[in-house]
Amino acid sequence: MKAFGKYGLELRWEGVDKVRDDVCVLKGAFFSGAALKIAEKIESPNFMDIDLTPQYSKVVSGYYFARLSWDDVEYKDDVVLLKNSVLKSEFINEITNMSSTDYIAINTRDHELDVHAYNLVYKGKALNKEGKEI
Repeated sequence: MKAFGKYGLELRWEGVDKVRDDVCVLKGAFFSGAALKIAEKIESPNFMDIDLTPQYSKVVSGYYFARLSWDDVEYKDDVVLLKNSVLKSEFINEITNMSSTDYIAINTRDHELDVHAYNLVYKGKALNKEGKEI
């Protein structure tokens, strides 16, 4: 079963360019997953803050948030392509060396339209191609 069931949104990419210690450009990034079937239209330009703290709390003191931003989106088949997408976090290069087969699973459960304003951070997990935490 995919992470987070019907609320699961997967952020995948074809390649990663590390621009600075705290910034990665995600080449060919896209959203996929069950949550797209129930989600509102994804706006552009936009961003989302992803909370990876529980996964990395043993390695990083404090909170570990990553900000994903994109300039434009394109709906294509069962995915949403993210154009000019960037992942930014002060710990991004300390934690993992992301590859093109890794992805971030995002839980959209607390982000239905009526409660989204109260839950601005999405819970997520960085996973490898086998679905194991990295």
